[in-house]
Amino acid sequence: MSTPLFQHGQEHLHNPDYAGAIATFTQVIDQDPFALEAYCQRGLAHYDSGNLYAAIEDYGKALDIDANCAKAYYCRALARLALKNLPGTLTDIEEAIRCERTYAAAYKLRGIVHRNKAIFKLRSPTSKSPPDSISTKKMVTTPANA
Repeated sequence: MSTPLFQHGQEHLHNPDYAGAIATFTQVIDQDPFALEAYCQRGLAHYDSGNLYAAIEDYGKALDIDANCAKAYYCRALARLALKNLPGTLTDIEEAIRCERTYAAAYKLRGIVHRNKAIFKLRSPTSKSPPDSISTKKMVTTPANA
């Protein structure tokens, strides 16, 4: 996607002005509700600003548009990992690999998670967990690398 408004959102993201990026990508999405890349980039802005639940939601919306978007699975896996949601992380990594068999970063992340399972604590169900409506089948060491 290379509209001027989308490019403006990218500029905000790289400055970094996450609030500006979120607002601009929201405008792109308002103009085109099927703008997959805008959801992914807004998810990245949410992730980088520490709003992990909003990032997960945006990656899920991207996956509603394209259920084979390896980047969205991978990035959502990173957000879930940051929340210590190990089962969701592993599910999303496997989906990223299913979508793109040569996705080296996903293989690397899967290896890191498996090697360090003892370090990662499984997130117990709480009211702060992402809602069940966010599909576990739908997302880098950082999303910026996606």
